[in-house]
Amino acid sequence: NSSKSFRHWWSLPLLESPHCSLKFWDNDDVATTLVMACVNNSFFMFDINERSLTQWSSDAGVHSNMFVPKEVNNLVDYPVRLAFNPGSSSKFILGSHGRFVAIDLEKPTPKHCNFFPKKDFRSKLARSNQSPLVKFSDNKDLVLTRKRSRSMSTGSLGNDVSTNFTICLRYNAMLFLDFISENEMVVVEQPWSHIFESLPDPLVSKTFGIA
Repeated sequence: NSSKSFRHWWSLPLLESPHCSLKFWDNDDVATTLVMACVNNSFFMFDINERSLTQWSSDAGVHSNMFVPKEVNNLVDYPVRLAFNPGSSSKFILGSHGRFVAIDLEKPTPKHCNFFPKKDFRSKLARSNQSPLVKFSDNKDLVLTRKRSRSMSTGSLGNDVSTNFTICLRYNAMLFLDFISENEMVVVEQPWSHIFESLPDPLVSKTFGIA
C-alpha cells in the first residue's frame, strides 16, 4: 500500500480567518512554499521545509490583512484561485470570480492600490466610497506597536503610483485563470449575458403598473 510511505510532516497554525484557497508555489527558484489565501483577502506563505512562515509573511505578521492595501483588504468577495508566474520567483495572482490582484513580493506594499482599467465604473464608485466592491470603515486606523517591515510602504492615496497589488477589473464571471508560460496567462469567462440568452422564454409574463 503506497499510503504507508506517507507520514505526518507539519500541522499549519491557526490563521486569523478561514482559508478558501491554497496552492504550492511550483518554481525551481522558490523553496517549497505553500500559499494560503483567506476569506478576508489576506494570504500567508509557509516554508514547508522549515515548517514556518516565509520571511515575507513573518514581516507582515499574524494579522497580515492589516498590511495589505485597504482596497484589497475590504473586497466583499473572497479569493478562489492562486496563479504563479513561471517567469518570476516573486509574482503571483490572487483571484476571485470577478477580479484578480497582481502581487509582486519584491516591491513595497502600498497603503492604497490602483485599479485597472481606471475607467471601469466599479473602480470609480470604489474611489468615491459608494460601491459594494469595497466596504470602507468609519473607524480610525488601528495603530500597531509592532515594528513595520522595511518592505512596507506608507504612501498615501493619490501620491502612491505603485503598480503592486493592482486590482484588475477587466474580466468578470471567470471560470478559469492560470499561467500557461512565462508572463503569459489565460482567462476563461462565462458572461452573464450569455447565460441569460440560453435560458428559455418565460411561460408566464406579468406586467406591473398598467391599469
